[in-house]
Amino acid sequence: MVQLKFLLRWSFRDLRERKFQVLALSIIIGLGTGAYVGLSSTTPWRQYAFDQSNEKLHMFDLKMELAFGSWVNQTRLRSALNSLPHANWIEAMELRVVFPISVNASTENKTILVNGRIIGINVTSGSENLEVNGIEVVDGRNINSSENNASVCIIEYNFAQYYNLQPKDQNIVIPGGMNLSFIGSGLSPEYFMVIEGNAVKAEAVFCALFVPMETAQRILYQQVGLPLGHVNEAIFLMSSEADFNIIETEISEAFENDFPTIDVKFTEKDEYPAYRIQKEDIPTDQQMYFIISFLILLAAAFGTFNLVSRVINSHRRQIGINMALGVPPSQLAIRYLIFSLEIAIGGVFFGLFLSQFLGERLGSVLAELIPFPVWKEWLVVDLFLQGAILGILIPFSATVIPIWRATRVRPIQAIQTSYTLSTGKGAAPLLERIHFPGSIFLQLPFRNFARNPRRTFSTVMGVALSLSVLIAILSLLDGGTYLLDREQAIMEGNSPNRLHVGLNDFYNTSTETVTNMTQNKKVEKAVPAIEIPGTIIGPKDSFSLSIHFFDLRNEIWTPELSEGTVETTSSQPGIILSKKTADDLDVTVGDTLTLEHLFRETSYQYSMMNTTVEIIGVYGSQVRFWAFMDLTDDNILNCTGLINSLILLPKQGVSIESIKVDLFEIPGYSGVQTIIRLVETYEELIELFTSILTVIQYAVMALALLMAFNTATINFDERLREFATMGAFGTPIRTSIWMMMVESIIIGVFGTLFGFYPLGLIVMEIFQIQIRTSMPEVNLAGFLFPDSIAIILFIGVVLVALTPLLSIRKLAKMDLPSALRVIE
Repeated sequence: MVQLKFLLRWSFRDLRERKFQVLALSIIIGLGTGAYVGLSSTTPWRQYAFDQSNEKLHMFDLKMELAFGSWVNQTRLRSALNSLPHANWIEAMELRVVFPISVNASTENKTILVNGRIIGINVTSGSENLEVNGIEVVDGRNINSSENNASVCIIEYNFAQYYNLQPKDQNIVIPGGMNLSFIGSGLSPEYFMVIEGNAVKAEAVFCALFVPMETAQRILYQQVGLPLGHVNEAIFLMSSEADFNIIETEISEAFENDFPTIDVKFTEKDEYPAYRIQKEDIPTDQQMYFIISFLILLAAAFGTFNLVSRVINSHRRQIGINMALGVPPSQLAIRYLIFSLEIAIGGVFFGLFLSQFLGERLGSVLAELIPFPVWKEWLVVDLFLQGAILGILIPFSATVIPIWRATRVRPIQAIQTSYTLSTGKGAAPLLERIHFPGSIFLQLPFRNFARNPRRTFSTVMGVALSLSVLIAILSLLDGGTYLLDREQAIMEGNSPNRLHVGLNDFYNTSTETVTNMTQNKKVEKAVPAIEIPGTIIGPKDSFSLSIHFFDLRNEIWTPELSEGTVETTSSQPGIILSKKTADDLDVTVGDTLTLEHLFRETSYQYSMMNTTVEIIGVYGSQVRFWAFMDLTDDNILNCTGLINSLILLPKQGVSIESIKVDLFEIPGYSGVQTIIRLVETYEELIELFTSILTVIQYAVMALALLMAFNTATINFDERLREFATMGAFGTPIRTSIWMMMVESIIIGVFGTLFGFYPLGLIVMEIFQIQIRTSMPEVNLAGFLFPDSIAIILFIGVVLVALTPLLSIRKLAKMDLPSALRVIE
């Protein structure tokens, strides 16, 4: 017991001597463990919220959609589905009316005209009792069973939250002058994350309206003249023994018998974009959190190794005397293990607070990103224990090697005074033949840098590891911004203000609906177009795309081709693909593919057909969203003379909002998309991710600064007698500080270079692989803007170079006789 108390007092003395270094090292370990615990804690929170929210609101297992533009009688459809051979596999079913529409949700202070969607739901038991895809009303009230034909609506919550809409006396206006009373805002599993068209987090430009079934059918009749009682979608909850392939085949066969001119499309829950992205993002983000935490902890390990090595090295003679007196090496090791434990306790303490801060900060951002109806945050005990164990193991493991090396030295060798005067020549002799310009004071920092390879390597690696995380994070943010800027330039061309106007059905170009839009006094030019969903099928893979038919030689906009031409020399229809799509399919100009597309049988009835198309051009986009064909090829759709969209170019000085107001009054108008607003939605998404990564970014910056501080103070302690000797000969303090700064600059330069290559590139590639896995439609490449490079250089070189300034006070107050003593 007495010996243990003695060792504790001894280790506390070591702690007091290096209190600032120990504090910095404890914070470094706290950053690593805190990042691991804080970031990783959000994973079980998100998984719990995701699972419980989808279960609570009965997210569909299978969705059946009629081919774009098709409708069937709801009674006949329900009868056909109930007659399936394996109808017993269907635990619950909801028939729905779903169609696009423009929404005017303007308030007294703001004009809000956006694209939207009517979703007609069965409210015979009240909207709160939907068996599939329920609605959690957050503000206001549900639709009750007596309102099956009432002009009321529940607005999707993300949209209402974005524009701060309250269900008061406000009405929602839809084309045709019909008003819907806004009675509540609610969450639905399909819209926990709003993905519409090519926009993610699209609540700024898209509004889903949940209305009673009969109300939706009445709106549809007013809009396109479709008789009442029709639906175009069914969603199912399936039993655990259900075989989706079998049930989909049975439904397809039922349609061939009962509705032979209509095809259907199936979407399983895991294939639904919003659900898939949410589900896949959780493990993907956790892998990124693990990589970030691992690198920070590894940097902390190098920092601990540096400090403990220095402490043990300064005690070499003490260790030698103890071994000469017969003290076992195991007892000598206890002193330094206690010292490591003190560092570990400080690291765990700081890690606890940092993990709470990171977890709460990141949790609030994630809750804003995806507002699940069920969200719960708690202390993840197993993660915290893992973090505490890591915080203890890191300093202990970093202590083992220096102790082992120190106790292997013969006592007589350790006691020799000359041993304490030199830490070894290392690679310094290699520099003897290199003659640097200037005085010896310029040469000494380079020789000191090369004198102790182990210390130099661990220091450089600590700086490099911390910078590699920062580089990878900045490359993600800058890469997203660069991709967005490039895509914006490609899609804008020379007409950034053009509008892509959607119609609620196919119209002849001579109809009043079309002419009212094209001949509007605010419109300079108009191009008729068709926009449909399609699937491009290549030799190795197939992708769903938005196919746009229009005159590829028009005066408003055409994609700028990097390969090929808009002219086709064959009898086959030509198609223009993005660079990303062509690369993923491994095809080039002149190759042929199969296009699965709509075929118009009659009004409101469409089937799917395959047509061989030739690739006539490739444009430079690195996203897999759009493909283009000439309108003269509309015969493959059996839609000659018909269109369902327009490209409009406003006159000079005319605002887009004013045209949208005019278009809203025209029957048949279903919404408008502008390139500028689409880009803005992605900019908002990048800003949201920036807020998530900023916390990590500041933690990494603090880590680099603390590593530099530890490096400077350790170097100062290691060369205390050198500085005392120079001071005794009259060398100014500024010269000693300048020498330390030069050495710090060398360390910073090497650490920054190694942080860039290969560490930074490796971490960047790992992060990009994770992003491509969760968002395969986008080719996100690593990129760094000049200001990000400047931030990295400032932290890696400038801050590291300035840290020796913290030693000025200590150097000025140094007691030269004490520092020059041979015996410690």
